[in-house]
Amino acid sequence: ARGFVPAAWQFFLETAAAPPELIVLDEIAHAVRHGLLTVEAVEDGLHALPSHVRVIMTGRNAPPLLAALADMIVECSAVKHPMQRGIDARWGIEY
Repeated sequence: ARGFVPAAWQFFLETAAAPPELIVLDEIAHAVRHGLLTVEAVEDGLHALPSHVRVIMTGRNAPPLLAALADMIVECSAVKHPMQRGIDARWGIEY
């Protein structure tokens, strides 16, 4: 993960030059919480985007400084999940 996150973040920064209307930063809270990215880097990247771009950041237990950047925070919970029946996490689905 340590090599992948900086490469993925660089891709985000390059995309920010001509961004789409929606960018999903999946599990970015995890990356920040584990020191793979800094909140400051995320904040700078978000501020570099044009105002029409919408960003969705995902991940549990977002650090307070990361949560402060959000306009809205939504918590999701599993109502029914295969793991409740003993099925292990699946690559591409749960991780």
